[in-house]
Amino acid sequence: MGAATRLVHAVGGGATLALIATPEERRDLSVSRLAREAVIAAITTDAPSPAAPGPAGAAIALQALLPRTTGLTPGEQLLLGELLARIAGQAPA
Repeated sequence: MGAATRLVHAVGGGATLALIATPEERRDLSVSRLAREAVIAAITTDAPSPAAPGPAGAAIALQALLPRTTGLTPGEQLLLGELLARIAGQAPA
């Protein structure tokens, strides 16, 4: 497991557990969004470059841009993310 994957897992799990532990009337659901944005900022750059030549490297670079992509529905983003993961040779989420 790479460092970025460990960071996503740790922050996602931590944010989830923190929200579950907070009484519903006091939950601030923006914590989840803020955690996601912080992780994305920590593991992406403005100019992703393919780690490897060919389709897998290009798919990885496109995955880095996917969170900032506009004009797609949430379902389209999810589908594109899954397809890019397959092309990149990553296990399905």
